[in-house]
Amino acid sequence: MTAQFPPPTQPAHPVQPDHSAPADQDTVTPAAELLDAFHNTGDQLRDQLVTLSLTDQADAIDLLAAAEDLTRTLDGIKATLTAQLSTLRIEAETADNIPALRRGSGLGAEIALARRVDHRTGAKLLRAARTLADSLPQALASMTNGGLSEAAALTLVRDTQGVDADHRRTIDQHLAGDYATLTPAELGQRAQAHAQRLDPETMDRQASTNRTKRNVKTGPAGPGMGTLNAYLPAEQAAACHATLQRDARRMIRTGEDTRSEEQLIADLLVERLTGQSSAPAIPVQVKLVMTDRTLFGTDDTVARIPGVGTLPAYIARQWVANPEANVLLNRLFTAPQTGHLVAMESSARLFPPGLKELIRLRDDLCRTPGCENPIHELDHATRFADGGPTSFANGQGLCRVCNQTKEKKHWKHHSTVADMTVETPTGHRYRRPTPPVLPGLDLSDPEPPDPDPPAPDPPAPDTLIPLEAIEHGPDDVPDPFSTDGPPPF
Repeated sequence: MTAQFPPPTQPAHPVQPDHSAPADQDTVTPAAELLDAFHNTGDQLRDQLVTLSLTDQADAIDLLAAAEDLTRTLDGIKATLTAQLSTLRIEAETADNIPALRRGSGLGAEIALARRVDHRTGAKLLRAARTLADSLPQALASMTNGGLSEAAALTLVRDTQGVDADHRRTIDQHLAGDYATLTPAELGQRAQAHAQRLDPETMDRQASTNRTKRNVKTGPAGPGMGTLNAYLPAEQAAACHATLQRDARRMIRTGEDTRSEEQLIADLLVERLTGQSSAPAIPVQVKLVMTDRTLFGTDDTVARIPGVGTLPAYIARQWVANPEANVLLNRLFTAPQTGHLVAMESSARLFPPGLKELIRLRDDLCRTPGCENPIHELDHATRFADGGPTSFANGQGLCRVCNQTKEKKHWKHHSTVADMTVETPTGHRYRRPTPPVLPGLDLSDPEPPDPDPPAPDPPAPDTLIPLEAIEHGPDDVPDPFSTDGPPPF
């Protein structure tokens, strides 16, 4: 689920604390002047774009190239600012006698919020900025001069990770003349080659460490689609793809199938992982959120697989109607005008399983602004020890890192049914509105439904829904506050 930020008609930057603005013009700092320059330049460019009416294609290409140069320059400025912020934070926490291993803790999360990305990307940008400033000065200079892209710089840092700083500076000198022309992949290959030559032991050790981080993740990828990303040892990734490609091409040569090679590779992957030849028949329970109107074909509001993405209404109906499908349907209740799930409260300290599940369905992914990682932990936005209730409004689903970051000094979370706000140690605030449980629910008729709506016409015979596909009937609504079973944490 893409993080939701204020629309263009509202300020796009986070709410700034009062002390962020200078008291008067006599005390304007260089930082304040640069901030004004950013805003003024942005305003000027936007104003000129509004009145621009191109008549020459070459002019359009020239402007695109200049805009890309400016983007790369700004990426270099962001890296420089990040590195200086890191230095300031370390110096301040050293003066406060913070233990060395804890200095700078949580800074990556602050950078993530400022740049509207997830915490992993924020931490990666922080590490990259430190490395660029400390041992890749030519690369950083190329960025600020509009040469090296941020993507290429991140690849350079990644592929020289762990290498001694002096060796990295040597690599930087070797590659400096080509920074503006190499693609990220080309730059990474050359950087690895130099690093292997200069420091083979470190590169071997880094490769061994990387292999311990192998994983598989899923994510959304457009209407009705999702991604399955495997982070594997290089030779295993190559072997997996080569095997699938070989078998797909064999099926095409023998005329067994009319599907394309890409389609066959994808279908063979599903079959070999699940033992089934089609997704609806996969014998694993999958949760699906959809309206009753969509279920019975009287409305086309999209359905949603929590943590994966949306499905067009007709695909969701076909899936549920398949007698081999193992789809869990639960009754949920939403506010008619907003599409938000109905709030519920409990006096318990731990979230009961039903309320926990409701929060997971509402948040879908980590609720921190900009973060798109899966939910791993549920917690109180306002701490229970500080009087925060165990409620739907005060509950939040977070990834592990964001939940740990929330507990750090001077971090605060504020949650309501409508939104969630994070306040960082510098006093900046970042708000994330709560989306409707199904995209598009808030776009439907705002009038509340009739108290006794007429029953919909029964579905056509070819779309009948098997009773075993529906876990809870109208008279069997589960108690959301039941404490049966293991605790939620």
